[in-house]
Amino acid sequence: MGSQRSFWALLCVCFFVVMLVSVDGNRKLFTKVFPCPTSNCTHDSSIIWVKANTTDNNSTIHYLWTTYPVPTIVVAYTTLQDVELLVDWSKLTNDSSRMLGLRFEPAVEYTFGFAIPRIYEYDDDDDNVDLNDNTYMVVHEFTESTKWQVDFDNSTAQVTYTAHDSIIFKFIASHSEDRESELPHQKYTADSNRFSLTLNRMNVSTNSTRFAVEINYIVDEGYKPDITTEKNFDDEYTPAVFKTVYGKVGGKYGKAYSQWKPIAYTKAELGRKYQTKALEGGVENVVNRSWNIGEVAMHELYKIYGLNVSFGLAKDGFYQKHKYLIW
Repeated sequence: MGSQRSFWALLCVCFFVVMLVSVDGNRKLFTKVFPCPTSNCTHDSSIIWVKANTTDNNSTIHYLWTTYPVPTIVVAYTTLQDVELLVDWSKLTNDSSRMLGLRFEPAVEYTFGFAIPRIYEYDDDDDNVDLNDNTYMVVHEFTESTKWQVDFDNSTAQVTYTAHDSIIFKFIASHSEDRESELPHQKYTADSNRFSLTLNRMNVSTNSTRFAVEINYIVDEGYKPDITTEKNFDDEYTPAVFKTVYGKVGGKYGKAYSQWKPIAYTKAELGRKYQTKALEGGVENVVNRSWNIGEVAMHELYKIYGLNVSFGLAKDGFYQKHKYLIW
């Protein structure tokens, strides 16, 4: 499986998935799209492969982006240069051969997956922002039949996926160190994959609706994600927000983590007066679930852990006030 040289990967929200490989400088990005043939997929589906090489070609981070069957980011690390991604959609879309449908050749040293299989819409009639204390819930489940509009910009290595004209995922591969131009001005490195989720004018079922999202970590077996909240002092970038949440994941041959500020916004302007909370729950073993590309990419022994992040603040008017949420 390669040497035991460890590295980090960052996934941020704006949410980052980051691989920290102790590399100075920038990365060169190369992209390739693997579309699913119409004979195998009923809707427009694809896997986007982003290769992020160091300028000295000593290491490569591979990102896989897809919404088939659920929105997923796969992050893989290798010190080899001539690694290829092999995708066989006829196998990938077949239940009996799925695990043979995708692989890196030769094998990479470390792989980590991050998926969002569903969004929860719940009735917070007590206005306590508690996902587990509600009288009514709608589960928006992503499946192979979910129809996505895909807007891929090869020149900037970013993609936007839109479902039902209201659920929007955006993935961006970083090539250098910088900060987001908009709030919460998260700092990112050349080894990171940025991610955001927008819920715009969702049709809701109650007068006191809130939303939550389920996050799945696909990791080496025996390495449960460790969710911690750490203090920081970058108030000049994110006013009045002195915390960052980390989802740290170990592994036999590497490490990875996700990172986000515990806030979301209820207006596209992302101003301070439109800040609301993003509250994470505990990490649990995921049993009843749909499959995702991450587990196919890992091939070997893996485990899937999940946590929920709910959005809102008591007396904020619920989702209906602005009908907009971005995390």
